Amino acid sequence: MKRREFNKNTILGALGITAFGGSSLAFSTKQPRLVKPTPLRQGDTIGLIAPSSPFDEERYERAKTNIKELGFKLKEGRHLHKEKGYLAGTDQQRLEDLHRMFDDRKIRGIWCIRGGYGSTRMLNKIDFSLIAANPKVFLGYSDITALHNAIMCKTGLATFHGPVAATKMNEYNVDHLMPLISDSGHFPFTISSASENVERGKEEEIYEEVTISGGRAIGKLTGGNLTLLSALVGTGYLDSFSEKIVFLEDINEPPYKVDRMLTHLLNATDLKKAAGIALGIFTGCEARPNSWSLTLRETIVDRLSNLGIPVVYGLSFGHIDYQFTLPMGIHAELNADEV
Repeated sequence: MKRREFNKNTILGALGITAFGGSSLAFSTKQPRLVKPTPLRQGDTIGLIAPSSPFDEERYERAKTNIKELGFKLKEGRHLHKEKGYLAGTDQQRLEDLHRMFDDRKIRGIWCIRGGYGSTRMLNKIDFSLIAANPKVFLGYSDITALHNAIMCKTGLATFHGPVAATKMNEYNVDHLMPLISDSGHFPFTISSASENVERGKEEEIYEEVTISGGRAIGKLTGGNLTLLSALVGTGYLDSFSEKIVFLEDINEPPYKVDRMLTHLLNATDLKKAAGIALGIFTGCEARPNSWSLTLRETIVDRLSNLGIPVVYGLSFGHIDYQFTLPMGIHAELNADEV
């Protein structure tokens, strides 16, 4: 099986100790300048919030354990345990927790306990000037895609698409998270897919790394969950794709829905102008047996192989156990060729 690398080049070294704080890089003439948060250190306090859906006791205990075992202190959002059906409290309660964590000088990083649904409901109420004045590590994925893109568009703050606080952390996750959000990193930083995912790819097509279109691309990272990116079109909270490496992932969407969302992005955004596209592992997105459907692989090839840019599927991010972290707005190199 062909192996692929997702290589963060030397520009990603700006996330290291010497330049992580006050420096910035221009990434678009129409958007704010890139701002990098101060790296986390052992003993720093992490704010735990639930900007989307509520969570059970098991997830809560796992989040607390993760924060402690990574060497950080915990401060819970005031409304963390609120529930309103499929939401973790009212929009105002979840918004207040987000604002308080950015406003609190003792909080050095903010970690979302889970995704689900609800982040998009808050976008037009967020005080982005507050976030811009208090740049901090902000971490999560899935529904948190909406917040990553909105914060990038409105403030230029580099946020981190990576495990939620309730993730079942493993050595691979930690090794591909901590160097990016803390002062322990060594750069340049090259990412290879988790061996556990590679082994599964020998038996399960959904996990197999494949080149859709070969080549190498260099550009700033942007993207996230495909469903959320599609939902953000036309809102003013979606980051530009032009000349960037766009990373995409999703879960439990049949191929025709993946097709529809990719088509929507191709028709309504500048995705065709991307430097390259990196797809994670789309768990649960296989076609149903004996259905009139393209396979997921066929769908991706059909929609993305004719763009004339590097495209690769099956990298170790998404709704999977072994996942790496991606910093929004930071330069990276995508190698879609055999290595």
